[in-house]
Amino acid sequence: MTTQQGRRPIGRRFPGAGRKTFWTLAGVMALLALFALLHTWTRIAVYQRGFQLGRAQREHRALSHELESLRLEVATLESTARVEREAAERLQMQKPAPERVVQVKATQHAGRGTVGAGSVASHASKP
Repeated sequence: MTTQQGRRPIGRRFPGAGRKTFWTLAGVMALLALFALLHTWTRIAVYQRGFQLGRAQREHRALSHELESLRLEVATLESTARVEREAAERLQMQKPAPERVVQVKATQHAGRGTVGAGSVASHASKP
């Protein structure tokens, strides 16, 4: 096929070459677009995880601070002097006279462990 001046049209030297070039370029462009989307998606995911990590670290610091405060409060509330003061003031309890104090020996009960000084015994029987 020739034109009026005796030249062939551009792209007609090889039949089907234009289609092959088009699909090759379209495929390369699609791969580049897919790579760009994948890269963008991973960057967004990294930023989101970074924000989540920062939020979790702030929460961890706040909870650690609260835990230390609660441990201090427990230590304060469990102090012997405070318990004795609360018993005397709020519950109107008094220390027993020495003759009213009874020493209890530790004994071994079958299947229940040691009961006695410093332990609380359960009077409920097991079936």
